Amino acid sequence: MRIECPGEVVTDANGAALCQDMNGQPLAWTSIPDFDVSQIDAAVAAGAFAAGFVIVATVWAIGRGARIVLSMIGR
Repeated sequence: MRIECPGEVVTDANGAALCQDMNGQPLAWTSIPDFDVSQIDAAVAAGAFAAGFVIVATVWAIGRGARIVLSMIGR
C-alpha cells in the first residue's frame, strides 16, 4: 500500500501512519493500494473492451452516414 502525503509521514504510539507538516500540524493523507492484475474481473474487462469497440463503431457509422448524405447533397 502506498501513502501519499504533502508533508512528512510519521507513526504514532499505536503504529498508525500520520501525515504532518514540518511544524507537526496534521495534514490530510491518502492511502492508495498497489495495482494487482488479479483484481481485474474477466467479465468486466471484456465488457469494457467491447464498449470501446461500440463507441468507435458508433462514431464511424455516424461519419459514414454523414458522408453519404453530404455526397447526395453535392450531386
